[in-house]
Amino acid sequence: GFQKEFVKEPVDAYIGEYVPGSGFALVAEEPGNRLNRDRTMAAVRTALEGLQEQVDLEEAGCYEEPLVTLEDAGLQDAYAKLQNYVNTTITYTFGTQQEVLDADTVAGWIIRKGNQAVLDQELVKEYVNSLRKKYDTIFHERKFLTSYGEEVTIDQGDYGWWMDVGQETEELIGLLERGESGERIPVYRQMAASHETPDYGDSYVEINLTAQHLFLYQNGECVLESDFVSGNPSRGNETPAGIYGITYKERNATLTGETYQTPVSFWMPFNNNVGMHDASWRSEFGRNIYRTNGSHGCINLPYSVAQEIYDYVEKDTPVICYHLPGTEPEPLPEIPPESEPESGMEPGAEPPEVISEQPLVQGQ
Repeated sequence: GFQKEFVKEPVDAYIGEYVPGSGFALVAEEPGNRLNRDRTMAAVRTALEGLQEQVDLEEAGCYEEPLVTLEDAGLQDAYAKLQNYVNTTITYTFGTQQEVLDADTVAGWIIRKGNQAVLDQELVKEYVNSLRKKYDTIFHERKFLTSYGEEVTIDQGDYGWWMDVGQETEELIGLLERGESGERIPVYRQMAASHETPDYGDSYVEINLTAQHLFLYQNGECVLESDFVSGNPSRGNETPAGIYGITYKERNATLTGETYQTPVSFWMPFNNNVGMHDASWRSEFGRNIYRTNGSHGCINLPYSVAQEIYDYVEKDTPVICYHLPGTEPEPLPEIPPESEPESGMEPGAEPPEVISEQPLVQGQ
């Protein structure tokens, strides 16, 4: 027999490790020179019986064969799948910025068990989450240049880009499994006006709660401004500051509560139950009316103003509410307070208001 050190075991064909720049490599089988004892003995016996002086062990099939060759269908399928993963190039687009998902990154997500290959979902999710952290703007602090020439910091509200990490992870895995390269916009729970700064763009409603005055901007141009009456802070109904998006808009809504129903012609909610609407029961707007005779949180507007704003805004139009010390309206001369009516409402006060789709909710 052969010396042990001379014996080379047969080696199966296999898929090598990932090599950056070239992908996975198929490595051919090696036949080796280990003899199969039973087949060799049979071949020698046959040769002796035939009085042959030589026996061709290779021709007689006496060497052990690799179990897996390059032609193996399972190996070929596994190789095709691995190459498919790393040859899929996906370019995420965020406005003018791009993130290219490259082969090296994808290769790091592959879990291999023999000829089986799957993507590690947690690692894919980590990647999507890294994009969310880099490009989401929801709940981020923003600087806002007011119409008064002063900058304020907006640190409340739920406006902004908000990626759906779970859904986008599933979509990305699907693209890699199918080998679909191309540009991609991720799945969002909520979108904003622009990927550039500021994300609210240049069309928005600006609401100065201190001055009780608002401005409507379209493409950077102020197209309307008006006084309003906001929530009554002395009753805990102060209109919250922050940046929001119009939730929806509705004509002829009825704002309904436990003991009242208030029809309005133009309803534009932006922060849960807080919205802009016409308030035909009021004859005056602005000044410090809100301090004693304010709303339950909503922005009360003259009819014609509410109508005009309604025609301009759409779902997701940004609404930016803020306080700006130094812009307080001129106070009126003090008038002795009248006695409180039996109803518990002040004279001339608006009826309480809550949107019809969310009945019995306080806080308008």
